[in-house]
Amino acid sequence: MDQAGETLPIRLAPRRRSQIFFLIFFGFFFGFALFWMVMSSQEGTRVSFNGVEVTDPEWRALYPLWGIPFVVVGACGLAVAVLKMVPNSPCYHLDLSMEGLTLRTLFKQQSFAWRELPPFENLREVTESSDGTTTTYYAVAMEPERDGGSPREILRISASEYGVKNSERSAIDLAARLNRLRNMALRQTPRANIPTSVSQGAVTRMR
Repeated sequence: MDQAGETLPIRLAPRRRSQIFFLIFFGFFFGFALFWMVMSSQEGTRVSFNGVEVTDPEWRALYPLWGIPFVVVGACGLAVAVLKMVPNSPCYHLDLSMEGLTLRTLFKQQSFAWRELPPFENLREVTESSDGTTTTYYAVAMEPERDGGSPREILRISASEYGVKNSERSAIDLAARLNRLRNMALRQTPRANIPTSVSQGAVTRMR
């Protein structure tokens, strides 16, 4: 047991509150696209393309199909948000065991032994776009500079998903928590017995 009273293994799930915005956004996106397809397919509804009314019967019949990509985007966004909120979701979680760390997303899994990871630190990333500036925070494992080269990022974990409401504070706290658990695991596990990778089924008991 470490100083914070935590024991391994631990499974961290994405914070549910962080998914509410995406549920609302993609729900509206999906609903509006579906509504547009239904309304544009009704007889008597006038539709236009680039300011020109579509009158050809064949093109008029195909016109509502333009909404399909938007329906798919909305449905996929909703599905991801729901999967993140499912208790014990197999698709999105962070597993911490005595052997190492596994970060699981829908199509990707990253597994590391603790000895493969340097200490975690917090990262602030600013992205500028036409809509303004977006600031995101992460807990990252960054390999130090070697022979004059640039630091190499090994792993980053989103503070907005695995932290609390304040993402900046979460990045600091998440990095500190991971470092405590990493140090505890390295102290209690003989170096010779630490495997070089963590299998998907390594964690059998989750909180």
